[in-house]
Amino acid sequence: MHPDTGTHRSTIHWPVPMEQIFQGLEKLRSFTGHPGKFWPAFLEFSSCITHARSGVLMVRAKGTGSWKKLSTWPVKERQFQSPDLFAILSTVAEQSAGGKFGYASQRAALNEATTMLVLGIRLDQDETDQTYVAVFILDDISDQDKEKTLSLLKFISDTPMMYQRGRTIKQHENDAARFAGALDLMVMLNAETKYVAAAMTYVNEVASRYRCSRVSLGWIENGYVRVQGISHMERFEKKMDIIQTLEAAMEEAFDQDEEILWPAKPDDSAVVRDHEMYAKEQGIRYMVSIPIRLDNEPAGVLTCERNDNPFSDTDVLDLRLLCDQAASRLGDLKDRDRWFGARMIKAFKAGLSGLLGVEHTLAKCAGLIICGVLLIVLFGKSTYRIDAPFILKSEDVRYLPTPFDGYIAEVNVRAGERVEQGQRLIHLDTTELLLEESAAIANHMRYSREAEKARSENENSNGSG
Repeated sequence: MHPDTGTHRSTIHWPVPMEQIFQGLEKLRSFTGHPGKFWPAFLEFSSCITHARSGVLMVRAKGTGSWKKLSTWPVKERQFQSPDLFAILSTVAEQSAGGKFGYASQRAALNEATTMLVLGIRLDQDETDQTYVAVFILDDISDQDKEKTLSLLKFISDTPMMYQRGRTIKQHENDAARFAGALDLMVMLNAETKYVAAAMTYVNEVASRYRCSRVSLGWIENGYVRVQGISHMERFEKKMDIIQTLEAAMEEAFDQDEEILWPAKPDDSAVVRDHEMYAKEQGIRYMVSIPIRLDNEPAGVLTCERNDNPFSDTDVLDLRLLCDQAASRLGDLKDRDRWFGARMIKAFKAGLSGLLGVEHTLAKCAGLIICGVLLIVLFGKSTYRIDAPFILKSEDVRYLPTPFDGYIAEVNVRAGERVEQGQRLIHLDTTELLLEESAAIANHMRYSREAEKARSENENSNGSG
């Protein structure tokens, strides 16, 4: 019985087998899983080797903020919900974080009959923006055992840092392998000079590397996604039902412009109706469709199928990288294999959309204004009227009389205009002349009839005599 508190103290059976500690540390330091799985495992291991009832990971932003529980062991321990206990944990965490040796301890009454010991140890971290402290709740023990327990916790306090470094190194290795694989595939695509050959090389390599039962490549043509190549299938009939169903699934990913997994995750909001239909018709257990983007716009879709295991997030990330790397090469070969007229039409449409599109509106308006001003300056005409009274006198005045009297009916020029030789200047009124001509013609016809009558009478008189 402790003379100060009058309560019994437990005795830890030392030493803890070092082999067991080293094996646990090696396992934790080489752990490559998600931190959400590492921290409960670390707290469980630390609690077991220190004979702690439970453990909790406390985290706080450095310099400001309050302490928060990041992880607990056991996971569903109800006592962590007590505000009084959380206040004690926060106090020990604060003392451990700010103390010289990086640890602190405090005895507190769990209830009227039980006294507990709360130990905190600051964890070594490469991160500089947050402070991590592991706090453990033990039965009350002697001061000697408490020092041994703190020494043991200090010994394993660098385990999270080693885990993070190992995970970072592993991530870098995976990234290097991922980029190396993408570069190898790009070398193979760059060696191809025809679009069909490049598409077949692409789908076959993806199927081989990611153990897919079938990989299909679709590309946009006339507003619709059309299958361009299927792994390990040199020829296929585009009007087959399977091809049309596959193209519908590809268009589903193309229209949404996002990766689509089948079966869909519970929190996934993407529409997967066509993927579901295709998978059920073909008996496919797992499939994923990745949009292929050119200039941040979808241009094609890569669809991969499996039956043995689902596509992980890492697989989707790797496929995303392959699609991004291969997009430019496949797009260039696709355009190059078109006939000349199609290439010209596409170039014209691209230029026209750039000219009439909604992008760079201010610059386009300024250009139009400048062009309009230049056209007005170069080709614009305007009429200027100047009022200046003056008298124009000729040095030589000539009169051109007409050979007969008459009246002017029409004037074809104005005073001061330049005239050419032979140009008609005026037109006389010929009304009276035409009347006189008509009268003369009538007299001529009358006299002609009288003459004819006279001749006929003369002939008759000669005949009678």
